[in-house]
Amino acid sequence: MKSCFSWILHASMIVVVFLMMKLLAQIRAWTPLIYAQASSQKAFSTGFYKNISESSEFILTQLNAPLPYQAHVSNFQISPNSVYVVYKIDMSGDPDELWSVPLIGGTPIQINGPLSEFDYVISFQISSDSQWVVYTANYDGDWQIFSVPITGGTAVQLNGPLVNGGNVGPNLWEYAISPDSTRVVYVAEQETNEVWELFSVPISGGTAVKLNGPLVAGGDITPRTSYSAYWFDISPDSQRVVYTADQEVDNDIELYSVPIVGGTAIKLNSPLATSTISGDVIGDVHAYQISVDGTQLIYFAYLEGDNGIELHSVPITGGTTVSFEGAPSFQGSLDLRFALSLDGSRVVYHPREDQLFSVPLSGEAPIQLNDPILGVVIEFAITPDSMHVVYTASRSENYQFIREIFSVPIGGGASLRLHQPFGPGGTVYDDWKISADSTRVVFSAEPENSDPAGVYSATVAKGTATLLSISASFFPGEQNISPNSQWVAYAAVITSDVGEIFRVSVIGGESTKLNPPPINTLADLYSFEFSPHNACVVFIYGIGDANGAQLYAACEYNFNQFSYLPFIRK
Repeated sequence: MKSCFSWILHASMIVVVFLMMKLLAQIRAWTPLIYAQASSQKAFSTGFYKNISESSEFILTQLNAPLPYQAHVSNFQISPNSVYVVYKIDMSGDPDELWSVPLIGGTPIQINGPLSEFDYVISFQISSDSQWVVYTANYDGDWQIFSVPITGGTAVQLNGPLVNGGNVGPNLWEYAISPDSTRVVYVAEQETNEVWELFSVPISGGTAVKLNGPLVAGGDITPRTSYSAYWFDISPDSQRVVYTADQEVDNDIELYSVPIVGGTAIKLNSPLATSTISGDVIGDVHAYQISVDGTQLIYFAYLEGDNGIELHSVPITGGTTVSFEGAPSFQGSLDLRFALSLDGSRVVYHPREDQLFSVPLSGEAPIQLNDPILGVVIEFAITPDSMHVVYTASRSENYQFIREIFSVPIGGGASLRLHQPFGPGGTVYDDWKISADSTRVVFSAEPENSDPAGVYSATVAKGTATLLSISASFFPGEQNISPNSQWVAYAAVITSDVGEIFRVSVIGGESTKLNPPPINTLADLYSFEFSPHNACVVFIYGIGDANGAQLYAACEYNFNQFSYLPFIRK
């Protein structure tokens, strides 16, 4: 009996230890949320936290403090850890400001540095570690760049002293935070007026170093001449920066790589093509992308010996350029769109409007993916699992255009229409989304001219489309899929001219309205986004009263009751 009792006690202790380990793991997962919750509870007594409404499904919270007359929230970003929301307030007659607030509500904190009457915040980004906000501002008459902790503190100017008339590129595509959140890379007329160069600086402040090599007269760092507006790329390991510039010969755009902390910039491309008649350089580097593993550059350029703009690869630290033999060149078009699969195995690109090709990076022959009978390719994207390519194609029928959406295996095969065939005038609108689990495509469409518009969800592999929206009138292209691929948020019009936001399961079902009640036809929805942890939808909404557009979070669970358990469900 004693032996049996000891065995039972021993087994019970094992079970208790196992359960304690599980509990500790969950506490670790909840720590950021508990920290944010503590801040929210403390802030509640100040009166800034405003709970708008409660239901069994959502808590709707206004995140911003009361706004001055004619001010409005213009845009926002959610921190990657889902703890904070950073937003910009556009003022009327006063400086535009930058604020930070816990996602679950609390006291908003103004985080930009002091601004004079004529200064204003232009744009901002949050670091991937959720600790920093980098922003550009018109400051003392110049465009400059700053960093500040997301929880508030002293804003630090990152750029070096600007030459008279010089500026930092103020737009989101003109500066970037490294993936490891340690440095900021930006373009600026820092040393010479009207000469754009590339600089790198620690995110916490310090000495900015110039990355590009010496420029010839008339030379500049250049934005890509392709569809991508970004001026440069940072490698996934945060070690190198890749850029294009007419660095050695004015108007000859070439490709370079340089350590992010500064050093020698290496030219990556082979010699550009020259005219057989005049001998002048006629080639350029047009588009490029760093491979997923960060070791290679895939780029499009017209090099010596090419038949046009062709596809090439080269090591990111320099070396021999390899051309993809047999891959079609770009002829008569500079629509240089391409994408790398996330598994690093293939490039999908669009050499002509009636062609969509997939080519292995290992060098095998390219494969045409689209069926030209279905029309010219408009947009395309690779599914995150690197198995399929989704694309829209437009064709003319009975003097009316029909734009539909298809999927095709990335290695080639038959194109699958993701919905029933459309009639004359039928249209799939731009800005369709692929779910993170690669199973579904969500798009807005009008199947025919006379049909009501709606939001649809289709399976990538089977092509079965389900109508998601509850309204016959909506904002084309305005829908988002949650990071866990379970939900869709979309904009719709229920009453005349009033935009509202809804959430619905990605497989269809009942839609839930998230916004506060509009009071008249002046009410409107401006932008919206799922939080990274899926539980909240953050959006900008004006109910139609004298106040401007406000910032809201509609969250599934009541954080004020410490209901954290739902966050760990799969």
